[in-house]
Amino acid sequence: MDDIDYEIIQACLTGDVDAYSQIVDRYQQIIYKQVYWYAENSQSAEELAHEVFVQAFLSLDKYQAKAPFLHWLRRIASHIGCRHIKELQKMRKHFSIEGWDSPVEENNDSLDEHEVAKVLRELLSILSPEDRMVLTLLYVEGLSVKEIATRMSWNAGMVKMRVFRAKNKIKKHVKSSDKRDDYEAIVNLCF
Repeated sequence: MDDIDYEIIQACLTGDVDAYSQIVDRYQQIIYKQVYWYAENSQSAEELAHEVFVQAFLSLDKYQAKAPFLHWLRRIASHIGCRHIKELQKMRKHFSIEGWDSPVEENNDSLDEHEVAKVLRELLSILSPEDRMVLTLLYVEGLSVKEIATRMSWNAGMVKMRVFRAKNKIKKHVKSSDKRDDYEAIVNLCF
């Protein structure tokens, strides 16, 4: 564990609540980028990141320092992101929430980062929470299959199978979509 993290955590555990703001300052950008892929917009991502830090603070006494603090924090973010996706799927069953993410604007110019993110979020939304998480961990966070298996408490074979099936589901969706050309370019770029 990083000595600075250790000192801050010890200060928090001994009652210095203000010390935790140093942890938030150190890791808020990293956690925001991680939960952004589970969220439907930037405001939702900010709320999820806040929830990660609140949950981590409330669970700080359970942190065992067997791995770097950031790994522990990222694991909390993954669980909160997955739970958020499940909640969205429940809401979709009961309510129509069309347009929860803005459609990609038709444009002949090359796609910019914002447009790619919109399309990816749309494509990822068709997946189960577990499949979405696996693709996010692999392609967005850049984790290895082994790291994903450890984080998800699965074996490597299960991770590979989920990745394969999720990618196939996205490709089938793209082939049947009226925005096929735009989607194919992004799928080929990202997966």
